[in-house]
Amino acid sequence: MQSSGNLNLLSSNQQQSLFKLSSVQKLAQLTAEKIMNEYFHEAEEKNKYLGRRDGPNFKNYHDVIGMNQDQQRLAQGLIHRQNMLSTLINYHTIQVNIGNEIIQKSKETINILNSDN
Repeated sequence: MQSSGNLNLLSSNQQQSLFKLSSVQKLAQLTAEKIMNEYFHEAEEKNKYLGRRDGPNFKNYHDVIGMNQDQQRLAQGLIHRQNMLSTLINYHTIQVNIGNEIIQKSKETINILNSDN
């Protein structure tokens, strides 16, 4: 609406309500991007220490060659795996809270748009 010039057709109350809703939606997007970047970073770090352990053809090369895995590297990999899981839990919690705020702002905006007609 801003780029089309149609913002002038709205009252200041309607404009303010839409701006607040847009701000919360942008916050949700930025938060998701930041947390997912953190998640993928931790996944990459985990893979450095543990390798990729997914897929139907996974074979632990330490077992295959009969060699013990360095416990320190294993511990570091597990720390990064835990960080990945913690990041997903945080993501879920934050997105639920922001989602609830978006729902509330949407309802308020709809009421404002309907009442000013």
